[in-house]
Amino acid sequence: MINASLVDLLRTKTNERKLLERVKELEENEKNLQNLLSESKDREKSLVDLLHKSEEEAKAKEKGLMDILKESEEKGKKVFDMMFLNEEKAKEKEMKLLEIVKKYSG
Repeated sequence: MINASLVDLLRTKTNERKLLERVKELEENEKNLQNLLSESKDREKSLVDLLHKSEEEAKAKEKGLMDILKESEEKGKKVFDMMFLNEEKAKEKEMKLLEIVKKYSG
């Protein structure tokens, strides 16, 4: 009887020790998973921040390009207006020259 009780006690203690080791492993695994989750959240936040920064830079570049395009259109309009004005002045001078030629030729 005593031997059977001792064997049962040894088995119980061995099983208890194995269970405690397993609990420690599970706790360590849980801690590692929590660390991985935290790292993952940090990376996600960094990526989101980088995405927002990239979007802001893209918007700024787009605005800059739109400003350049608007400025180019305005300069193009001025050049066109100047060409038209020069053409009008040239026509006026041509008409005056024709009048002078008509006046002196005949």
